[in-house]
Amino acid sequence: MNDLFAERRFKMVRDQIEKRGLKNERVLQAMRSVPRHLFV
Repeated sequence: MNDLFAERRFKMVRDQIEKRGLKNERVLQAMRSVPRHLFV
């Protein structure tokens, strides 16, 4: 199940965050790797 959530996080960052113009790779990597409930 963790792989499913990791895949969904990656897609969310790509489809929602990067497309809005966020370019800082360190922030993007953090958002890709940290579970959302811990990030928010």
